[in-house]
Amino acid sequence: MAQAAPVALTKRRCGRFEVVEIGPETVEVRRDGGGPVVFSAHPYWVRLAVEEASGGLRLRLRNSGREVEVGTRLAPAERRRLAGSLRELIAQAGDNSIQATRFGYTP
Repeated sequence: MAQAAPVALTKRRCGRFEVVEIGPETVEVRRDGGGPVVFSAHPYWVRLAVEEASGGLRLRLRNSGREVEVGTRLAPAERRRLAGSLRELIAQAGDNSIQATRFGYTP
């Protein structure tokens, strides 16, 4: 079983921080680092929606009619990198080919 190394994008602004945890059983998003879970779903059913907007890309994790936007305060290039990493890691987690990965970044 392959294991992805944890990745952290840590740019704090205004004291806000966001964490996306991806594992074989769940994808979770927490605001302010250790705050309550604002999104949780099995990775097999999570879809990453990437949409061009006036301010750059908008990234949303979706499942069963629920969605959460992530990476809203990242620069456009950082959002593109995040989109690629999320897409790859969610696919791997849905196939149970990773154990756990955690992203931390400014929302």
